Amino acid sequence: MGAYPAPAYEHDPAAQAAAGEILTPLLRLPGPDGDELSFFATVATFGTAVEVTASELSIELAFLADAATADAPLKLPRR
Repeated sequence: MGAYPAPAYEHDPAAQAAAGEILTPLLRLPGPDGDELSFFATVATFGTAVEVTASELSIELAFLADAATADAPLKLPRR
């Protein structure tokens, strides 16, 4: 993978600013053991849907924002 030709990375402030418009604010929730869990989320909508049902549909996806949140499910007791 490292030998694959690719252009050099260039810092793009405009792309970084646009990323703030894609992600929702960081979600912080209390975990089962009292620790804080952090997630970031993004929302997908169907803006050009032809039928009414799909035109009002939005899907929100939450993703783990840090290592502590990723480890939290591993600490839960197994049933």
